[in-house]
Amino acid sequence: MEIEELIKKHNIIIENHALELYEEGLRRMKNSEDPLHADEHVGDIFGNLDEFLRKEKSIRNSEINFSVLLPAIAWHDTWKATRPQTKNLVKYRYEQIWDGIGSARVLTEFVQDKKIDKQLTDRIVRSVYYHTQVPDQLRRKSEDYYENDLDLETKILRDMDGLDMWSMKRIHLAEAEHCDEEGVFRDRKMFFIARWVYNAMDKKTMIFHFDWPKQEYLKRKKILLDYSRDILDAN
Repeated sequence: MEIEELIKKHNIIIENHALELYEEGLRRMKNSEDPLHADEHVGDIFGNLDEFLRKEKSIRNSEINFSVLLPAIAWHDTWKATRPQTKNLVKYRYEQIWDGIGSARVLTEFVQDKKIDKQLTDRIVRSVYYHTQVPDQLRRKSEDYYENDLDLETKILRDMDGLDMWSMKRIHLAEAEHCDEEGVFRDRKMFFIARWVYNAMDKKTMIFHFDWPKQEYLKRKKILLDYSRDILDAN
């Protein structure tokens, strides 16, 4: 989904500076080195957000600051976009840890000389930084932190991005990138990363802040894991 369609469909108001930041973030994602973290990922998150705005009953659209949320969606993976997808499991784990931290630094460097409201950019940077749970884990925060210290826009970004992990579209993209026509990995190193990701996702119980993404995640999880298991079995 494109931002123009989302804005029109839900009567969204976004500040001009925020829209300019969004466009710069999207430009970087269009030039991504990683096909799983490119501009299409931004569009897929907008697709999740579209359903969220229609189906989530616990909040009203008027409560959401879209001038924070929409640029944060565009920028949250800009650090990953600078790095080709690795075939090294240790490096893969490192990049998972640096995901939000790296993108927050990229955004901070971009806005530091720009004449943009600092209060706005600080909130966007914070959402990008905390879009994964890794910073919380590094600070040894409890689960209660997820509910009480994060602002609404960060919680929504976390849920929409977390839900996109369970997208069959992403599995098909990865399969096309790394597997031959029979579903066998062209590079054996990718099998070990895929197996590690499968085991981690199989064991993981994701924390969602809102009811609709939680229910959607439960529906998607079994379908995706069953399909992923078939890929691993083919190798």
